[in-house]
Amino acid sequence: MTDASLQNTPPLIYVLGKAVQLYQLQEGFRTSIDAVLLAAACQATALKTPQRVLDMGCGVGAVGLCVLSRVDNVHVTGVDIDPLAIGLAQDNAHLNGMTEQTKFMCEDILTYQVETGARYDHI
Repeated sequence: MTDASLQNTPPLIYVLGKAVQLYQLQEGFRTSIDAVLLAAACQATALKTPQRVLDMGCGVGAVGLCVLSRVDNVHVTGVDIDPLAIGLAQDNAHLNGMTEQTKFMCEDILTYQVETGARYDHI
């Protein structure tokens, strides 16, 4: 986060026994146990070749970051229409040291086009 944005620092929560820290939106959808349970249901496993997870409607990135906290060699792409949520998702990836394994994009999931040649193992 920039110094200017720290004046309005969003609420910070911890999930998975403080393994993942998440900034949340001041208003609107809030991260809950649902995100943790959805991440646990993702059957991604550590393989020699990286697995790719696509999180449509990712919000602040909670599901993807929870998957990354438990599985090595995974890359998460998150898509959400809310630019504030995407900004926090990027901040959350940085906060948790997961920027290299994540890509968050501000797009409408109804018109999102998967990049040419991209393949996802879990959606």
